[in-house]
Amino acid sequence: MQNSKPYPTNEKQSYWFSRPSTPCILILFAISLVYSNSFNCSWQFDDITNIVNNQGLHLKELFFAGLKKALYADPGGPARLYRPVACVTFALNHYFGGLNVFGYHAVNLFIHTITSLFLFLFIRGTLSLPALKKRYISQSDSIAFFATLLWALHPIQTQAVTYIVQRMSSLAGMFFIMAMYSYLRLRTAAGQKEKISHLGLCIVSYLMGFGSKENAALLPASLFLYEILLIQREGWAWWRKRLGAVLAVVAGVLILICAYLYYRKGGILPFIDEYANRPFTLTQRLLTESRILLFYVSLLIYPVPWRFSVAHSVQISNSLFDPLTTLASVLILLLGLIFLLFLAKKRTLLSFSFLFFFANHLIESTLLPLELVFEHRNYIPSMLFFLPVVLGFSILLERHKSNKTVTYVVSASLILVILGIAYSTFLRNIVWKTPETLWMDAQQKAPDQLRVHHNLGVYYHQIGSLHLAKSHYEQALGSPVIHRCDEVVPTYYQLGLLHAQMGNPEEAKVFYQEAVRRDPGFALALVNLASILDQLGDKAQADDYLAKALAVDPSNGPARLNMGIRYLREGLSEDAIYNLKMAMNDSNLEKNVLFYLGIAYKQKGLCGAALLHLRKTLALDPMNLTVRLHLIDGYLAKGLKREARFEASALAGIIAQKQALLQPVLDLVLKERDSLFAQPASSLTQLIHQALEENLGNPKLPSKDKNS
Repeated sequence: MQNSKPYPTNEKQSYWFSRPSTPCILILFAISLVYSNSFNCSWQFDDITNIVNNQGLHLKELFFAGLKKALYADPGGPARLYRPVACVTFALNHYFGGLNVFGYHAVNLFIHTITSLFLFLFIRGTLSLPALKKRYISQSDSIAFFATLLWALHPIQTQAVTYIVQRMSSLAGMFFIMAMYSYLRLRTAAGQKEKISHLGLCIVSYLMGFGSKENAALLPASLFLYEILLIQREGWAWWRKRLGAVLAVVAGVLILICAYLYYRKGGILPFIDEYANRPFTLTQRLLTESRILLFYVSLLIYPVPWRFSVAHSVQISNSLFDPLTTLASVLILLLGLIFLLFLAKKRTLLSFSFLFFFANHLIESTLLPLELVFEHRNYIPSMLFFLPVVLGFSILLERHKSNKTVTYVVSASLILVILGIAYSTFLRNIVWKTPETLWMDAQQKAPDQLRVHHNLGVYYHQIGSLHLAKSHYEQALGSPVIHRCDEVVPTYYQLGLLHAQMGNPEEAKVFYQEAVRRDPGFALALVNLASILDQLGDKAQADDYLAKALAVDPSNGPARLNMGIRYLREGLSEDAIYNLKMAMNDSNLEKNVLFYLGIAYKQKGLCGAALLHLRKTLALDPMNLTVRLHLIDGYLAKGLKREARFEASALAGIIAQKQALLQPVLDLVLKERDSLFAQPASSLTQLIHQALEENLGNPKLPSKDKNS
């Protein structure tokens, strides 16, 4: 092959752009405008388990130990390397902005923009290849620009850009197209040093993409198609000369994939066993995916907002004839692939663009027991999907360039198409605003899915609409469409949680028991069942379930917290402190753990440590009466009367503000009081009474003997 510069400048460029930088600026501006309403979209669905509740990503100090922890932040099982590149970016987001969604969306949009710019450069460079430049060089900028814009602004990409956790997909896509571009530069470079540098960038980008999400492993297949269809002109002679190198690359990729499967799954073909937890078999999945692939194509061609959803209900294909559309889909795909291969000699660019689409669905749309359909799976496959579309517009313009009317109509049609998909994306981002908007939209499109009603129930549960939550949980239990056989377990758990909040411990017990029966390793259900049983007076069985929870997950924060409280009640302060310190690993429990550690240290007679932990608790919850009462008690025990009076005065002000009943809280503090304290209990009540007189005008402090 003759070496050539990727971007010749001696040819007259398209009439659309006078400078090469103009399309890049316009792409940046268009993406920023269309996604301008996405920065306050809330956490959604898998964001919660993968980021919000994933302690491994909650980076607090910028040290190697914290970053290393992020590399192993697998929500499905700690201490396993899990998409490390993506996880490190989430950890850095948390370090700089906590759980404020703005920063996460800003990074996602930055990734999407960089991906789009590299896609533009890749298409532009491809059109400058020796086999194509004679035909396309004069329009390479405009073709690359419009093909990139159609991809970047398409509403199907919102699930990879606006949905925060799917940064894994978009980040893999960014490194994927960087690797493709590096390979293009490698194959068109003149000098040996330049070739080596581009080869290195290609390999690094490939590994970074694989470290973001596993579907980037298909890069060599795309490069193979690119080489054989668009670069090579020597035919099989070139391949015979380089057969050893090609086989080495194939072997390296296979070794990488096998090593990954063995590390993650404990074997090379472990996914076969995972079908036991799916409502479909391997054969059913393969047959169903033929219809889903055509559904993806239809979404790309006809991108109206109401066709997109976080949940699509798809009838499973039981055979080629059930439903009949399965046979039609299989035939369309087979004939389409044969046609594309036949077309490869004459229409190489068109053939490559569509073969690229199908090749990059090989991981997520074939053998693996993944869920059937998700829109974000099209992020990489659809990168070149619109190139043939723009080429069609370009051919029309070229053929009718002397006819101004046709030129204006074709140009206006292309611009209207772009404006239409941009508007669809803007509307789709509105749906991602809150869990309610997302799942209400999904309910309209997939009302038969358990997942839809469950997530609506969780949302209403969180905002305190308990009856609405209960209604959706019950609808979830009656929904026919599930994605995993154990998907119903969290719904039983949530119903248990709901009934516990509604003051129905017996009903809560029933739902927790059903959750545990279906999944004996569900640690949170075991912990909450233990709590309910303890509340109902069955302390022996409560302890048994708590022990089971710790056997399942020794590091489980709620289990350790409850075990610490149990030891506190028994007066075993050392054991309580040990369990409470272990519970500190769960940052969501920080306030409760600090409080009970303060009580445990009080119980042990270590008033200094007790006061330290109680002050930390107060910093997190300044309006908490119980914490302030314990602080006052601790200050009195240490002889710090001035501090005690200050806290008593602050507590009196809170009582006035909240119109709270003090006595139940005071009773609790007196009950928990350690007998080793030098100050008698009456000192605490007297001090509180005095503070109330000073702040509230001589009120009567309710006594234990009065019903108040």
